[in-house]
Amino acid sequence: MNTSPEHQPEREDFRALVEEASIALDKSPNPLDRALRSWLRVYSFVLERETGEVSFRDAIAFIGTFTRNPEFLIHQQTMVDSSPGVRFSLRLPDEAKEWGIRFLYQVMREVRTIVCGRAKDRKGSRKVDAGYTKALAVSISTTVLNTLNVHDPATLGLATLILITLSQATKNAFCKMTDAEVLGAIGTKLRQEECRIAQQCGRAEPGNTAAVLNQKPRVKPPPPP
Repeated sequence: MNTSPEHQPEREDFRALVEEASIALDKSPNPLDRALRSWLRVYSFVLERETGEVSFRDAIAFIGTFTRNPEFLIHQQTMVDSSPGVRFSLRLPDEAKEWGIRFLYQVMREVRTIVCGRAKDRKGSRKVDAGYTKALAVSISTTVLNTLNVHDPATLGLATLILITLSQATKNAFCKMTDAEVLGAIGTKLRQEECRIAQQCGRAEPGNTAAVLNQKPRVKPPPPP
């Protein structure tokens, strides 16, 4: 996400950050926190393998559901917790991807100030220290706290997802891009992933992500218990 290769968070930095956030969430009795912990465990598994990425579309959709319809996640997590040993096929609301894009756009200015300001302050450094990526996430968690009615440890967990998601979309060029370019990069990555899934990918065209900002999302209520 940063302005130069010297400041790019490494995979190992993300892995340590995901692990720390997961441990904190693991101790929480809140089902919404446990839903976030379950998602971070998916990242932990992928990062441990050293290759591959978590589904970008699913990550955007999870962020959208968490920020716009947390009751949906609470219901799902409560159902999972009440049936140990039973495997569920869980699906997020159809509107969740749009909600996630809208939320990222909402916090993008503050995230840019945090990430790009720290990168500028560290100009000339040849190596990212172990606490650099965590410092970014902790700062972003303040933005999450000010934007949503959630508190620790969920703020750090969600900030971690935001940091990783933007890094995946912009290929560590976040600070060189305008807001419109970041939205375009998100749309392009979504389109590329959808093409791969459909096995019909020719030349991926940028997704019309900006159009999502003009849409009024419809909140889909959680299914009855």
